[in-house]
Formats: sequence, C-alpha cells, structure tokens
Amino acid sequence: MPLRALKKSVELFRKFGAFIPSVRLTTILLFILIPVSIIGSLIPQGREYAEYAEKFGFKWTGLFYKLQLNSVFLSPWFLILIVLLASNILSCLIVSVLKKKRTFGFILVHLSLVLLIAGGMMSATMRVREGFDLNEGASVSSFTHNGKAIPLGFEL
Repeated sequence: MPLRALKKSVELFRKFGAFIPSVRLTTILLFILIPVSIIGSLIPQGREYAEYAEKFGFKWTGLFYKLQLNSVFLSPWFLILIVLLASNILSCLIVSVLKKKRTFGFILVHLSLVLLIAGGMMSATMRVREGFDLNEGASVSSFTHNGKAIPLGFEL
C-alpha cells in the first residue's frame, strides 16, 4: 500500500510540474491579475479606514479591508499570484531553451518580464516609506526610520 501511495504522489507531483510551465496557468493567472489590478488602480490604496468609510460607506469599507483591497499590491495573496506568474514565465523559458525551440528575442522578452516582476516584488517588500516636514528656509539631508537617521544622499 505505501508503494501505491508513493506512486500516486509522484504522479501528482509530475502533473503539477507540467502545469507550472503551461499556457493554461498563464491564462488563469492573467484572468485573475488583470481585474484585480484594475480594482487596485480604481480604489485609492493605503488610506485610513475613515477615508474609505466616508467615500464608499461602512459596508464597502469592511469588504475592502477583508479582501485587502485597500492595499491590493502589497497583500500576500496578490504577491503570491505574482510569484506564481514569475515562476510560470521562468519555467516556460527554461523548458523552451532546453528544447532549443526559441529565438533570442523570445528569451530576451521572457527574461525581461521576470526581471520586471522581481523589481516590483523588491519595491513592494523592501521599500522604506517615510515623510518629514520641511518649513520655508529650512533644509534636510536625512530622515528617521525606526529610530535611525538615514541619509538622503542630497540636501533638500
């Protein structure tokens, strides 16, 4: 019996491995990501609860917060979908290169897409977002983040 279960697991893993570089997965991910991105562009991101409640009402605001539509592009579920898309594109590229079916242009476009996604992920997860007051006649050359002064590299 354990051998049968092992064979079943191996077969399931093989099917999943074949699904990752498929056009079907790309299509599914794009059908999810495109409308979600449009919604994330139409709903103001990163605002206070009161501002959403004033603009959309409490019912919609509660739904926005439950589905994390108030910060779509930073939500874990959106980032997971983006990682899946990057994995899909990269695996398609690897499979095509190994089969020697693609041209330099195909390789360049797919690598560029993966790099764009990687840059977006880095921006979403590693950015530092702070602010400071700048009065007339004053200047500033650093800001404080987590109690630590970080130099801007220039003076405002």
